[in-house]
Amino acid sequence: MSNLMMPSRVLLYGRVMKGISIDVSVFDAGEGGAPGLGYNKFLRNQFAASEDPVCKCKDGECVCEDTESNDKAVLAMIYGFEYEAHYYDLMAPTIMLVHGEGMDQSRGRKIVAVTATAAAANGATALTVLAAAFAASDGVGAAEIAATTAAEVAVYGAAAIAARESETENGATAASVCTAAAAAADGTSAMDTAAVAAAKKAAGETGATPASVVAAAITAAEAATTATAVSVAAAAANASAAAPYIGRVDKPFPGFDDNVRIWPYDKADFSMRLDPCSGPIESILLEAEIDDAEMSDEMAGRKVSGRKVGGYLGRGRKVSGRKVGMSGRKVRGD
Repeated sequence: MSNLMMPSRVLLYGRVMKGISIDVSVFDAGEGGAPGLGYNKFLRNQFAASEDPVCKCKDGECVCEDTESNDKAVLAMIYGFEYEAHYYDLMAPTIMLVHGEGMDQSRGRKIVAVTATAAAANGATALTVLAAAFAASDGVGAAEIAATTAAEVAVYGAAAIAARESETENGATAASVCTAAAAAADGTSAMDTAAVAAAKKAAGETGATPASVVAAAITAAEAATTATAVSVAAAAANASAAAPYIGRVDKPFPGFDDNVRIWPYDKADFSMRLDPCSGPIESILLEAEIDDAEMSDEMAGRKVSGRKVGGYLGRGRKVSGRKVGMSGRKVRGD
């Protein structure tokens, strides 16, 4: 699959850095900050998503909280990138500003393996396989979401799941939940038939709420399920295989664990790169910044000794970024 934007797309491969948070309040005017006067604020805008809380409303009450949404600005350790159908390993991992937890590059292999193992266990049931699928999923990535959703639908049917999802919508009522369940039913599934009938009955009772309708639909669907442990595992595997894969290759790159994520960007997008370095202070600070002949190596105001190209600090850094010649001064005629 391709489109006109593909030649400009860059895929970053890495993992979110845990234990690091971004405080956007210091970027603006106020204590410890200063307002930017530029109009575009390209880099500043990359942090904007971290400020917006997500609000969920139910029964007329709304609760707003910060969540790990798909566009939340975070820092990730990047190991490589894909550009113009080629993958490039970074000589050393680097920290970059990304958004969200990243997309699944494993095609849900973990979910498929776990559900298959659970289905083969003694006494396995549709519910035990479904529980294993959710326990193995972190809820991120198209393949994982597709696999767990398919497993759940296989157990409860589409009607009960639709009822549960409609309950979280703004202004949901017992009648709207019942309507959502009926609209999602395929008319042939025993689970759907039972769920819709139970939802209609619950919705007609005095004091019916969206929650009571959902509970009735799920209970009825579970009692009427025709799913088996094997069918639930097969549903998860089929959905995982059919999920879209963000990379250009048909399988993850060799050596990548399943928890390596992908962040797709346009090559013109603004970001931030931090190059971490660890080691003895003598090597990462003293030897890197102090030279025995620091006063004799000045060239056009720049000290060549400031950057060592070896040891701890030579990892993947190009020397071409700093000119060692006359640094922009033309010799001709002078």
